[in-house]
Amino acid sequence: MPIAVASFLLPRPGSNYFLVEDIYVRGGFRSVADLAERDATPVNNLKPGCLVYVQSDKSLHRYVGVEDDGVTLIFEAAEFGGGSGMNWRGTWQSNIEYAKNDVAYYEGSSWIWPADYGSNGAVPGSDNEWQLVALVGEAGAQGEKGDVVSMTPNAAGQPGERPNYDNEPKGFTFMDVATPALYIRSEDGAGAWAGPFDFLQGPRGLQGEKGDKGDQGEIGPEGPEGPQGAKGDKGDTGAKGDTGSQGIQGPDGAKGDKGDKGDKGDTGEKGDTGSQGPQGVPGLSNRGAYSQTATYNTGDVVSFDGRSFSARTDNLLAVEPVEGASWTMLVDRGQQGVKGDTGEQGIQGEVGPEGPEGPQGPQGVKGDKGDKGEKGDAGGSVAHASSHAKGGGDALTPAAIGAVSVDGDVVKGDLTVEGRLFGNNVYDDASKLPAAASHKGAIVFTENDDKVLFSDGTAWKEVGTGGAKVLPYDLGFFAPAAADASAVISAFLCVRNVALKSGLAGSQARCLNAPNAALTLQLWRGTTQIGTVQFAAGATTGSFTFSSAVTLAAGDVLSLRTGTAGNTAIRSIMVSLVGFAQAVEGTMNS
Repeated sequence: MPIAVASFLLPRPGSNYFLVEDIYVRGGFRSVADLAERDATPVNNLKPGCLVYVQSDKSLHRYVGVEDDGVTLIFEAAEFGGGSGMNWRGTWQSNIEYAKNDVAYYEGSSWIWPADYGSNGAVPGSDNEWQLVALVGEAGAQGEKGDVVSMTPNAAGQPGERPNYDNEPKGFTFMDVATPALYIRSEDGAGAWAGPFDFLQGPRGLQGEKGDKGDQGEIGPEGPEGPQGAKGDKGDTGAKGDTGSQGIQGPDGAKGDKGDKGDKGDTGEKGDTGSQGPQGVPGLSNRGAYSQTATYNTGDVVSFDGRSFSARTDNLLAVEPVEGASWTMLVDRGQQGVKGDTGEQGIQGEVGPEGPEGPQGPQGVKGDKGDKGEKGDAGGSVAHASSHAKGGGDALTPAAIGAVSVDGDVVKGDLTVEGRLFGNNVYDDASKLPAAASHKGAIVFTENDDKVLFSDGTAWKEVGTGGAKVLPYDLGFFAPAAADASAVISAFLCVRNVALKSGLAGSQARCLNAPNAALTLQLWRGTTQIGTVQFAAGATTGSFTFSSAVTLAAGDVLSLRTGTAGNTAIRSIMVSLVGFAQAVEGTMNS
């Protein structure tokens, strides 16, 4: 393979420098790591004028001689560029900021930047700040064509193969075919190589003669489908579709917070009797502890076996409260929970269609207390029999009551009553209430704190078991499809405490398009699964598994998810869960 050698080699013993002869750079040149290495240079390897570059502080030093002791070397500071103070920066580049005395090569000439500020992209020759140092010379005459020297390396291969020839004799050559480059054994001994030496590409050879025409090739494979054509014109407007079905009614919004109680005003004149108010909204009516002899109607609430139940139908007599067609459990028996914060008001639902007229509502809240009447004339006193005292067994007649000493509206002393108290059972506050043990089943109203309480025979409690007040509060889900596995298809954010009963009695699950295989949906509270909804293949009605009662707190997220598999056939999934809101205010929410 022919090569052209660009320079000659001058091997020296390992302890001496190259180019220390006077004809090379005036005494030679050396690059060292730091000043300590410079000062440790052997004297016989230096000649006056030798330049030494120190890498640690980028300084240049000129060797002068030796002190009288014959050991200590003498150096003086030298400058790059022959002491001119110029800083050679190579070929000019637009992205380099040049400083004072920086010299750059541009289009064959050398230029210096003399200003104290940076070049900021100024181009040599087109900006007055750059000053010419050396103008490009005229092109020299064409040299004579040199002789072509041919040589064949002793070995050739990849770069990693060269160490295989480390023990070859001096003058052995190896060509790196990847670069390509030539290496020469500079002396005998392991690893003594000189190089790499670049190869110069030879002149291009003469073009060869045109070859014969080749045979006809086989038909190539069919090409890929072409790009989609341009979009067609817009079609005519289709006929108007049928009106969609009525949407699901949204839940009622939460009742606003109760305002602060105002200051008591001056006593006004007694007004005329007002007209009868409008019919009240049907609601729950607390009937206290359940009695086998009492008749209960829809909406009546009783306490039984530590739980609260609401009647589903009218005329219930001697039917014990259990979950079923006649009764529904509102609150299960459990420990008193910590009072939670009031939830944010929910979004106002759309106004639903007007329903049929409801039944007669319960008695409205008692009006404000009237002014105290003038004292009447003294009447005759009827003696109260001793048997009417506490523990007496005879009947207490109206005539006998007239003889009981009174203080305002409160009868002094204990009064034992069989059954319930009816009539004007209004008290200022809880401190004025009679003993709960002797008034089991009684319902009273405390005017100062606006509470309705009943006696369970041991204590006065607000309406509902254990002070908790409950109202129906159903939760609804809608999902258009359930094709993907392990996906949330609908969710509900709770804004108040909501109780879901074990078994989810009364809850319903439907779909408009049935699944083509059995499908199980999952009910989750946050990150915990609490139940399932199952649709059989071809069924549009689902069933529930819900083993334990769950109370959701304000802020909890109840989600409906697919399990390990979805179903592409099922559409328009509707799930409604029967729940009960647990109020935390001092009065019944509506």
